[in-house]
Amino acid sequence: MTINGIDISTWNAKQRTITPNQHHKLNSDSEWLPGSAVPYLSNLYVVMRSFTVTLWVYGANRNEINQNCSNIIAKCLVPVTLAFDGFPYKFRGTLDNLKQTETSKYRWHVLELTFVGYLHGDDVAVSGYSSVTVNNPGNLESPAVVEITPRTGASNVHLTGICKDSFTGLDLPVTIPEVTAAKTIRLDTLTGLVTEDGLPKDIDMWALPSFRPGLTSVTCDNDQMGLTVTVRPIYM
Repeated sequence: MTINGIDISTWNAKQRTITPNQHHKLNSDSEWLPGSAVPYLSNLYVVMRSFTVTLWVYGANRNEINQNCSNIIAKCLVPVTLAFDGFPYKFRGTLDNLKQTETSKYRWHVLELTFVGYLHGDDVAVSGYSSVTVNNPGNLESPAVVEITPRTGASNVHLTGICKDSFTGLDLPVTIPEVTAAKTIRLDTLTGLVTEDGLPKDIDMWALPSFRPGLTSVTCDNDQMGLTVTVRPIYM
């Protein structure tokens, strides 16, 4: 098991069990108003899910075991990406609860950590010019990073297929003004940043890029624009 890419053996620990406490909770804005002949029915939307991982933490003595547990907890004070042994997906989230038990006072302790967040697969990337087809293998709406690298400058560039209205599902075209050759424009849903050559960039966009499960076509009205779309598939 790793925490933000660091193997927990660094702190003399081993993964014991992982327990998906629940799938993502489901909420709905559906309601039946007094006097209405029929209720208003809305789509369900998901909120964060939780995972509990139990670790065996070892040490030469009680103090060393406690120090190893402390070091692991300290690494989890920020949002973390967890990669579990024998599990195909990663978990991105924050520490929600913890419990340390002295199972064997001078040999090992059991450290139980509960996280809330989301389950995701490996990033999927596709590149091309003018248009690309994105395949999201996840089963939930998934965040993406869209990069546009111009071969030539242009006053305006229009993209379709990367953003949509959350209520109607209709496409929301994106307009990027004043692009410069070789300066990559990056629309990053994971960080919430929109940049050009690493600096903030103002563009006409109603939502950050995301993709539904399955195939989606992304098009640009200028065939001199290189496109790279990277999706992080999210799972229920």
